[in-house]
Amino acid sequence: MTALACAPSIETRITAERIRLFYRQLHLAILFTLFALGLLGLTLWHDVENRSAVLAWIAAMLVIQAGRAGLAIAFARANPRPEEMARWRWRAIVGGVVFGFGWAASAFTILEPDDPFNLM
Repeated sequence: MTALACAPSIETRITAERIRLFYRQLHLAILFTLFALGLLGLTLWHDVENRSAVLAWIAAMLVIQAGRAGLAIAFARANPRPEEMARWRWRAIVGGVVFGFGWAASAFTILEPDDPFNLM
């Protein structure tokens, strides 16, 4: 069997490069998220009565960001081959879903349902 026959397909290599690009840029997404958390936390601190809910939500989001940062570090250390990217793709998807649920949780834990501004 030749080396060309053992090489991953072009689709596999393109998918692998897209996943690599995601993990390379993940640190920027985490930094911007931390900035947004700080800004939102400061804004909500003065507008929300239940400050412990704000702190709990920010703490939960920080844990999620730490998990995503750990995932990016693990990816960089593993330096997976194109054939191994499916596992890393699913990890990225799960991390993104958890991240999304974290942001969605703010609507249920922090924002007051009786406030007309929050109903928009």
